[in-house]
Amino acid sequence: MSAAETTSEPRGDELIGPLRRRLAPLVVTLSALLALGAPVAHHVVGARELRADCTTIATRAAEDLSHEARERPRLWRYDSIKIVAHLRSLRSRAAVSAMQVYDPAGLAAGAPPSSSAVIWCDRAVRVHGQTVGTVWVAMALSPLRAASLALLAVFSTLSVALGWLVYALSMRTAERAAGRIVALVSDLERSKRELATLNEGLERDVAARTEALDAAYLELRATAARAVTLQETERRAIGRDLHDSVGQALTAIRIHAQLAAELAGEGDASAQRDVLGRVTKTTDAALEELRRALARLGPAVLDEVGLEAALTRAIDAFREQTGCAIEKSIEAPAALEPAVEVAVYRVVQESLTNVARHADARRVRVSLRERERIIELEIEDDGRGFDRSKSRVGRGVDGMRERAELLRGTFSITQTPEGGTLVRVTIPRA
Repeated sequence: MSAAETTSEPRGDELIGPLRRRLAPLVVTLSALLALGAPVAHHVVGARELRADCTTIATRAAEDLSHEARERPRLWRYDSIKIVAHLRSLRSRAAVSAMQVYDPAGLAAGAPPSSSAVIWCDRAVRVHGQTVGTVWVAMALSPLRAASLALLAVFSTLSVALGWLVYALSMRTAERAAGRIVALVSDLERSKRELATLNEGLERDVAARTEALDAAYLELRATAARAVTLQETERRAIGRDLHDSVGQALTAIRIHAQLAAELAGEGDASAQRDVLGRVTKTTDAALEELRRALARLGPAVLDEVGLEAALTRAIDAFREQTGCAIEKSIEAPAALEPAVEVAVYRVVQESLTNVARHADARRVRVSLRERERIIELEIEDDGRGFDRSKSRVGRGVDGMRERAELLRGTFSITQTPEGGTLVRVTIPRA
């Protein structure tokens, strides 16, 4: 993996960093609201209740003092014992911090005020519609503050714990999601690299197949060219044979015919008969050579009697022509492809022709068999061996090799330990 590919892949901290920066202030704000909401509400409601209680207590105290003032208009201010006892009974509540009574002249009576009181309320003491004094009641906020602070501590602890839990769970979920995203991106990058490698492999395979097809095409063209060359070589060989044998025979016949005509004019019957006999022999030899040339041009005998009988005829004709001993073992497979039959027949024909012309052999072995769907053909002689330097023999060998290779077969010509020649051809069946 290259450095560019490494830096292009996202990391977990890059994905969850922005979430952490945004989530932390939000969690702190929510925790603060949760920690302060209930205590503040408790304090506000408690203060309102204290103010209501303060008003109620001041009203009751004013009513009681109004009753005392009506009963004793002059003495109610001086009956301090009763007033103090009365105030003490009203201060039995814990929240009441202080109570104070003032007459119209501003003189105080009762308990001194408490410095811890923060909520004051007052009510007028009225007798017959006139204000004869004022009652002040002070309510202490210390218990309410203590309760609110305790509640603040509890809710602060809960809010911190809840905020941490929300933050931790959120970050854990985000880290898992980031890990999955990173894994998916890594898998995607790996898949891209594998796909790129696969594409490169496919391109190499396509290039190799293209080169192989080009090579096969060139080989096919070369094979076609060799086939055309082979056909042209055979035509030229047949032309040479017809020219060398039939042409010479016809020339001899013409000379003998002229000689016979001259002898007829002279009246020499005996010499004339001798010339005509030679004409007949020369004509027979020319016809035989013509038949052999036509057989090489197109072996119709394969269609007439089949491969095995055609090979037998060719071998018998070779025996009659050369007088060699023939050892044959021909097992022609059934339903053999026509192209294979022609190739086998031509190889045998060409090999026997080379033996007759160049080998000076006394014994020839011809073997044909099928083994594991492979046609195996061998022609062996005990003659003078194979001489590649002779041009006519070389062209015949090239023709046999071309026939075998056109049918995806093999061709070899070697010298035997006894000094003779062994031609071996293998051709696979379709």
